[in-house]
Amino acid sequence: MSKLFVEQFKEEIYRCIRCGYCRDFSRYRDSAYRVCPLRENDATPGFEPYSARGRLMLIRFVLEGKLQLNEKLADLFYTCPTCRNCWDKCYVAQTRLKGKNMINQVEIYEAFRHDLFKAGLISPRHKQILEWTVKEHNPYLEKHEDRIKWVPAGVEPPPTKSDVMYFVGCTSSYRQKNIAAATLSLLRKAGINVGVLYPDEWCCGSPMLRIGHRELAKELAEHNIAALEKAGAKMVVFSCAGCYRAFKVDYPALGIEPPFELKHAIDLALELLDQGKLSIKKDFKAKVTLHDPCHTGRHLVHIKAELYDQPREVIKRIPGIEFVEMERIRRNSWCCGAGGGLRSYNADISLALAKNRVKEAERTGADVLTSICPFCYRNLSDAIKLSGSNMKMYDLVEILDMVTE
Repeated sequence: MSKLFVEQFKEEIYRCIRCGYCRDFSRYRDSAYRVCPLRENDATPGFEPYSARGRLMLIRFVLEGKLQLNEKLADLFYTCPTCRNCWDKCYVAQTRLKGKNMINQVEIYEAFRHDLFKAGLISPRHKQILEWTVKEHNPYLEKHEDRIKWVPAGVEPPPTKSDVMYFVGCTSSYRQKNIAAATLSLLRKAGINVGVLYPDEWCCGSPMLRIGHRELAKELAEHNIAALEKAGAKMVVFSCAGCYRAFKVDYPALGIEPPFELKHAIDLALELLDQGKLSIKKDFKAKVTLHDPCHTGRHLVHIKAELYDQPREVIKRIPGIEFVEMERIRRNSWCCGAGGGLRSYNADISLALAKNRVKEAERTGADVLTSICPFCYRNLSDAIKLSGSNMKMYDLVEILDMVTE
């Protein structure tokens, strides 16, 4: 067998001492925090391979020649939302112990997925997504020419060149068009002549990296950076947590440094409120709870760019809102189950995780569940419908657009 891509993490893999913090993390003497939403989910067995330390052992067996790449192995590694909670608890544990056993589990999983992809061990659905993205530059099996159809009827389309460019992303372009429309409206209220990259916006490449096709991800990244430079971008705004994470973390890891400022829409909106360029004029009378996306949280902690305070500050400024927190928030936030390619790989398990998060939201007594990611929006809103919940789902950009002038 030729050298595996995951071998670059060999030393890190062998540093795992199987302490178990990636499974059960002790916060207090009399309680333990359940770490992995997949392992604790009723739709999957709670076996060791569904924990981070179990997965690392399987990779060790492969590196030692005791286990060959196979379909069951691929299933175990693709059945993971890569929420990075295992990394976070490993990080916290090693910080406490002043140890040097810190392990980047998700990076290791994705490197191994690259090996599985190279071996042809991906699902038919993922294969279809990759082939369509090469052809039409999106993973939703939609026509590239329809990417701009999120602009509401009667609304003037944004320019294709500006110093502030809105990178819409595939999910908001083709599925959660409400979020794209609200983002455009909000930025225009602040007097920003925001542009979009039509017809030059392609998928950010995040789904390709999650599946394991690094070459295609790099091709998409290079295209998007070149197109944004050509458009004259000085700042790029995102309403998608996945796209934001791709530009902030994945692009530099691929050797591509974005030469412009990167801003999540909620982070920018808070600045605009502080500057008086946005004014809140209306109440939003509801009991609201917030879901922290993995891609604007744990996936950005290591570069100190996590967005935990900003959405909460925005919520607290909106009159009429009674804000209540779920049990698991911020770095302990329970994953919605949509990420890591899991929604497209196994929708049943993905939605089972989302239903668990909705139940947690319901326990707060909230009427409204909000977040800052269209992919979280999609999975959680689907789970709300499937579980018969009475909760309403809004992206925080939507709420802010409703109450500002």
